[in-house]
Amino acid sequence: MANESNFLIFNTDNSSTYTYSDSEYSSESQRTIGVQTGQAKSRLHNKMFRQWSVMAYMLGQLIANSGHDAEDSDPDGLLAGFKAAIAGNSNISNTVWKPSTTVSAGTVVKTPNMPTWAYVVCTTAGTTSATEPSWGAVADATITDNTVVWTLRSYLPFIGATSSAAGTSGIVPVPSAGDQNKVLTGGAVFKDILTLLTAFTGATASAAGTLGGVPAPTAGQQLNVLTGAGSFQTLATLLAAYGVQYNIAQNGYVKFGDLFGGLIIQWGNYNAMPIDATARKIAFNISMTHLWSTVTPNCYDIPNIVISPYIGNADSSGIYVLIDCELGQGYTSGSATSN
Repeated sequence: MANESNFLIFNTDNSSTYTYSDSEYSSESQRTIGVQTGQAKSRLHNKMFRQWSVMAYMLGQLIANSGHDAEDSDPDGLLAGFKAAIAGNSNISNTVWKPSTTVSAGTVVKTPNMPTWAYVVCTTAGTTSATEPSWGAVADATITDNTVVWTLRSYLPFIGATSSAAGTSGIVPVPSAGDQNKVLTGGAVFKDILTLLTAFTGATASAAGTLGGVPAPTAGQQLNVLTGAGSFQTLATLLAAYGVQYNIAQNGYVKFGDLFGGLIIQWGNYNAMPIDATARKIAFNISMTHLWSTVTPNCYDIPNIVISPYIGNADSSGIYVLIDCELGQGYTSGSATSN
């Protein structure tokens, strides 16, 4: 025979004259307690033999269709063919070890020759040996199988690592109620991820900080920013750290600090200055070494006379303004001097 089965169906006609129906077979007392003394019932046995043979026929065809012979004269070959048929026609084909077979990385195999708690995973692809290797009984051990390398894994509970000992592979522990947002650690326990973060340490002018969890902002800090020093600060505080200052007064200033190259804008006012061509000082709040100054005139136009302020001088401490008058129509737009 070549890929054939000699298992045939008994009572193919299945005539009700000679064969029990399903309901008759189900209620027959000899089916439940066995054949009793006396004449055996032919219709009962025709039903029984038919059911047996149908199952045998189906298995024989399964074996033959998988490329093997199914013969009642070869029980060993029948068993081998049955195993091959099951492996080749089910989702467990990749979990059965096979001799001289190409195996890809990640393939999982379980055989009766392994410890009951173990299975293996292919970590190096290749071709298996002609005979099944010895799998041993050490979790996470590697087994060389011709050119294939397997790693023995465990169905036992996952054992976590400690500071001095490695853990072992195994079944993930069962999380408790309330652990749905926790993570499994290398120590084999579920923990809140925030508890695993080390404290964030801010930097100083001479020392670097350390990586860690963001500190919790307090109430009222919703508009603050986290600094490299490790604290939440207002934007005004940060700008002040860069030298940004201001005083919005009649004689005030805005100091832009390091953000704008040290630019400082200052202003001042002098009320009721006498019209005597004498320079009077409007002092700066902040002393400056390099300056550009100007005066915005507030002129009084009297017929044939213009009264207007002028810059007499400017130095690091302030500007010197004088008021004079001129004959004739016309306005001065102010003057500027640099130093």
